[in-house]
Amino acid sequence: MIGGRRRPLALAGLVVAAFAAAVALAVPAYAESIASLTINVTVNADTSMNFEETIVYDFGAEDRHGIYRDLPVYDVLDNGMYRYYDVTIDSITQDGQPATYELLDQGSDLRAKIGDADTLITGQHTYVIDYTVRNGLRTITAQDVTDLGMPAAVSEGDVEMYWDVVGDAWEVPITYARATISGPAPVLAAACYQGAYGSTATCPVDVTGDRATVGGISLQSAEGMTASVVFPGSAFTVVPFEDVAEQKTSVGVLAFLGAIPVAGLLTIVPIFAAIVMRRRDKGVDLNAAPPQYEPPEGLSPAEMMATWRGRRRRATPASSRRRSWIWPRVAGSPCRPGTSSS
Repeated sequence: MIGGRRRPLALAGLVVAAFAAAVALAVPAYAESIASLTINVTVNADTSMNFEETIVYDFGAEDRHGIYRDLPVYDVLDNGMYRYYDVTIDSITQDGQPATYELLDQGSDLRAKIGDADTLITGQHTYVIDYTVRNGLRTITAQDVTDLGMPAAVSEGDVEMYWDVVGDAWEVPITYARATISGPAPVLAAACYQGAYGSTATCPVDVTGDRATVGGISLQSAEGMTASVVFPGSAFTVVPFEDVAEQKTSVGVLAFLGAIPVAGLLTIVPIFAAIVMRRRDKGVDLNAAPPQYEPPEGLSPAEMMATWRGRRRRATPASSRRRSWIWPRVAGSPCRPGTSSS
């Protein structure tokens, strides 16, 4: 293990899950499998990485639309900070033809939902996914060099690709998994690890010139494979950039927050306009307005009078009207209760 470090196998978690056309009874885990998963990685001098991933997925007799493919866009470090990766999907094919797919923001992952929602498939199918990752490399530090596990050929300033070429989130077994990593100069050192999360079990490594091949193994569900390959720092035109920061707000969250005031305006403005128009038209004859033969519920006497007289007549405010007519007469007297009489 180079540098004595161990990042979680889920760092570049590669998640594939078949999505069913309808809810069905659970099927045995062995009903589906990955016949082979091969990854070709090209580490470029500008520190970007190009991945070509070939997945031969066997759905067995199950009816499915396709697969999900999740690519990590950030990793949570031990100190609570976040390391972000710039991931771009370049192309996806299914059985040699351009595939139908949809990209979804899953927070920590960029999900490619691959398949046609109107088409069911069974049996074995081959998916080829080409994507580019930036900000995924790191520079070997002086502290790394002092580690007892560091190969003698590695020096401070060299560049390492430490990546989970097969993540540990697969839900089906993988019969054959292999990754080939090529770089801009001869490989200085390479290592491979396999197994469940936290495993330090090694896997085969073959180095030839600027290429390192790791794996050629089978994996069970929830097992992954991590590759560590170091190239000379002098072979790169720029220094690797590690985008480490506090958690950033995702594009989806920003879009949601930005939609709140817009939704508020779309809700409040029509209500306000309706109130203004109602007040303006209260008691006014409207063209083509349907007749109403009973007073609206809750209408006050003043409003009823204003409505009856029309918009050119003005109802007398209730506070200025003579009130004697609402008081009962007492013992034939024309006076209101409480007044003197002789």
